[in-house]
Amino acid sequence: MRIFTLFFAMLLMVKVLSAQNTIECKIVDVDSNESLPYANVFLPKYSIGTSTDDKGIFHLQIEGKEKHDTVIISYIGYDSRVIQFGKIFKQQSISLKPIVSQLLTVEVIDEKQKLNAKKIAMSVIELYHKNRPKYTHLSKCQAAQYIKIDRSYCFYMESLGYAIYSGDVVTKNPLVNYKFFAENTCLADRKEKILHTVMKKTGNNVGLQSNLGNGLRSFQILNYYGVLNPKHAKKYSFKIDSIYKKKQEYYYSISFKRGKSEGKFLFHRESLQLISLEQKSEKIWSVLKYKNVAGKEYYTFNYFDEKPFFNSIKCEIKKGKLEEQTIISNKFQKATNFDIDKEVWCFNSYSINPFIIYSPKAWSTTQSLFDDRQSIVNDLKDPSLGHKSLEYQYMHNCDKWFENDNNQIQQGKIAIQYLSKLLKEF
Repeated sequence: MRIFTLFFAMLLMVKVLSAQNTIECKIVDVDSNESLPYANVFLPKYSIGTSTDDKGIFHLQIEGKEKHDTVIISYIGYDSRVIQFGKIFKQQSISLKPIVSQLLTVEVIDEKQKLNAKKIAMSVIELYHKNRPKYTHLSKCQAAQYIKIDRSYCFYMESLGYAIYSGDVVTKNPLVNYKFFAENTCLADRKEKILHTVMKKTGNNVGLQSNLGNGLRSFQILNYYGVLNPKHAKKYSFKIDSIYKKKQEYYYSISFKRGKSEGKFLFHRESLQLISLEQKSEKIWSVLKYKNVAGKEYYTFNYFDEKPFFNSIKCEIKKGKLEEQTIISNKFQKATNFDIDKEVWCFNSYSINPFIIYSPKAWSTTQSLFDDRQSIVNDLKDPSLGHKSLEYQYMHNCDKWFENDNNQIQQGKIAIQYLSKLLKEF
C-alpha cells in the first residue's frame, strides 16, 4: 500500500507543480472595460480550452506552450479575437468588441407571439445534439458534495481531479461513460451515527459512497434520455418565456415540460448555442437513499471549436430535513479524441470509492465551490468530532481509501494506473 501511495502522491505532485506554472489574464469589453465572465479561451494546436471565471479572469498553463501558439478568445455577442500565446504575458487584460447587429429593435411581446416555440427549441436541441462530442475526452475539474440533516452539515468532500468521458462506443450503458476521478481531496470527518440512522430508515444497506461525479451521471441522462436528445425532446411541450436584448444581441428563454420533468433553457438567437439549462428531475442519485429521487439540476455550457461541453453542473436534493448537493466545475477541457478500452469499467468503482490524497498547497489558491463555507466549518467542528479543525480532518483522512471495500480497491488501483497514461494526453 505504501508503494502505491507514493506512486499516487508523485503523480499528484507533478500535476500540482505544473498547475502552478500558469499565467493569468482578464477578458473585458473594449468600450466599458467591464469584465466578461465565462468567455471561452481555446488553444487549437493542443485542443485545450478553458473559460473565464465570474470576474472575467482565466488561467493557462505555460509548460509545453510556444510564444507563437494561437489562442482564440470568444464570447457570445462579441467578435472573436485571435492572439499569440506570447503576447498574453505582456497584457493584464484582453478586450473584445461587441458585434454590430443589423437587426432593428422590436417589441418583445410582438415577437413572442409570432414565434413557434417548439420549432425553435428543436432547432437548438438538434444543433446541440449534432455538435455534442461523441468521442473520448477529458477535463480538469473541481467537484464537491455535502449532506445536511436538519440544516446541519453531516458530510463534506471536495476534490480537484478529472472528468473522463469514454465515448459513445466503449460501453452500451451511457451512465457509466462519464466519470470523475478524484486526485486531491478535502474529506472532513463524517457524523457517522446520524448518517447511519438516516440511511437505515431509508433502506440504504450499502453505506455512504462518494458522489462527486453525480453531475456527470445526470448530464448523461439529460443527453441520452432527456430534453437534449431530439428523439425524446419531441415528446415535450415548449413555451417562449422571454426574449431580451444585450449589446445588440438577442437571447431567448424557453420553458419545457413533460410529465414531472420541467425546466427552461437559455440560448443565443443567432448561433442557437445553449448558455444554460435548469430543470426538475426525478432521476438524481441520492447516496443517502441509494436510489434516484426528485430534485433540481443546473447546467452551464462552454463551446470550443463549435462543440458544446459542460461548464458547471449542480444537482440538489431537498426533502424534509434531508439535503444533498453536488457541484462539478470544468476548469480545463481537452477536446480531442484519445484511445481508451473496456478497462474504463474500473473508473466506475473508483468514482464511488476514491483513494484520498490531500495536498494543502494546491488548495491554498483554490476557492471552494460552496459559498456557505463558514457553516461547514462550524458544523463539522463540533464536540462529537473532538473540536478538530477541518485542516486536521483533511490530513487525518488522507492516505486511505474512502471505504475499505477490497473489490473496489482492486479496481481503483487499475483506474489510477490507467489514468496516469491518459494524463500524458492532457
